Amino acid sequence: MSFDSVRLLQVSGSKGEDVDATLTVGGTSIVVTPHPKGTPLVMSYKSLAAATFTQDRLPKSAPNLPAPPADLDVSRNVLLRRPVKNWLVLQSKTTFVILALADGDVTRILSAIETRAHVKVGR
Repeated sequence: MSFDSVRLLQVSGSKGEDVDATLTVGGTSIVVTPHPKGTPLVMSYKSLAAATFTQDRLPKSAPNLPAPPADLDVSRNVLLRRPVKNWLVLQSKTTFVILALADGDVTRILSAIETRAHVKVGR
């Protein structure tokens, strides 16, 4: 199952830069492919330790796992300046992925991740 209307927030230090991406919830893993070019990010269902969804100005994540910095700055991102955004943070024991989801895809994406990864998405 693929979703083309997601934004991947690439974090460098305390800065976040958003890029168009495709989210694929497939056979054994979740794949986020940045557009127009970029290396796909792959997180297997087995390595997925936490998934957190929030509707807020900034993404939230589970404690005690790799996460974005507390002072994450997304102010440079025109498309992310809305006061409330649909954030999904996927975390493993070694990395994290931050996605901004389109309003119309939220329910389907969260359901697909819960069904395939057998992980309850925190809200």
